[in-house]
Amino acid sequence: MTIPKIIHQTWKNKDIPDMWKDYHNSWKKYFPEPEYKHILWTDEDNENFIKENYNWFYKIFNGYSKGIQRADAIRYFILYHYGGIYADLDCEVRKNFYDLLEHDKINLAGNPHSSVKTHSMNNLMASNPKNEKWNQVFQCLIDKKDNFFTLQSTGPKVLIDAFPKEGDVNILNYKDFNPMRELTGIKKIETFFMKSYQEKIKTWDTAMVVHHGSVSWMNDEIKSFFKVYGLLIFGLLLILGLSLYHRKSIKEKIWGNNVF
Repeated sequence: MTIPKIIHQTWKNKDIPDMWKDYHNSWKKYFPEPEYKHILWTDEDNENFIKENYNWFYKIFNGYSKGIQRADAIRYFILYHYGGIYADLDCEVRKNFYDLLEHDKINLAGNPHSSVKTHSMNNLMASNPKNEKWNQVFQCLIDKKDNFFTLQSTGPKVLIDAFPKEGDVNILNYKDFNPMRELTGIKKIETFFMKSYQEKIKTWDTAMVVHHGSVSWMNDEIKSFFKVYGLLIFGLLLILGLSLYHRKSIKEKIWGNNVF
């Protein structure tokens, strides 16, 4: 079964932020309508879709503490249900690559941050509908439902664990589909002497798809972390402070004020 000519993307609502509009329009340019259908899934669409079609997962889906977790999980179900191509809104396409996909497999963008061939990302994916291998991803989502960290619970680590063997899925070469982007300012100085990094940004200008990596979800991740673990961290710091104070007090009693 071939991959349907559908481009799936997600956002909170229909109002795409200005910083991503050009990238969003690049998909309409190189995958033009009406040959390709473009669907922008909103948070409301996603919830309704899971409730109506995969109610067995609804409790987990609705129980995620962060929106990015739901945005991660929904893309796997959409590709299983409808098939097509999924791309993050901060992914820019420069060439139609439909004919380069393996149509009887799940296709995943390679992970430029890893040297392991089977490691992939979830920012760019394609699949034929009802591909049974997605069930391995669904099982991982269930197994990791209580993991707080997004990358582990719903992000790329789910795909890495679901497809550990070479050949399980088609990994799209990161050089053409997911190169690392060149950094600027102080970050560029930090990576100047990293040869591996320099190699991984070489194809940025010639790649068919590039991921601008806005990491828009990171602020929510940090806020959620401190919301969940903030009291614990405060308690540990308080204990540490009291311990140091107590230690100093003991030394003063033994040595007087000449503590060094």
